[in-house]
Amino acid sequence: MKSQLLGMVVCGLVSFIIGAVIAFFAGVQYRMKVAEAELGSAEEEAKRLVSDAIKTSETKKKEALLEAKDEIYKLKSDSEKELKEQAEPVIKQQGITSGS
Repeated sequence: MKSQLLGMVVCGLVSFIIGAVIAFFAGVQYRMKVAEAELGSAEEEAKRLVSDAIKTSETKKKEALLEAKDEIYKLKSDSEKELKEQAEPVIKQQGITSGS
């Protein structure tokens, strides 16, 4: 009877140890899969952020270029207008001198 009880206790302990080892390795595998999934999600998010940043910078660059072109056009128009205003009296004077 004692030996039977001892055998059952040993069998129970061995079963418990085997179960604990299996559970440990299953837990490690599960954590690895979860960590890999989180890493994949983080990489995807990083790629998305970089892509968004590139698109935003390209948009800002285009806007700045358009603003610069508008400013150049405005300055050119203003310069031409000012030059015409300055030349007008000279042209009138030459017309009066030539007409006499």
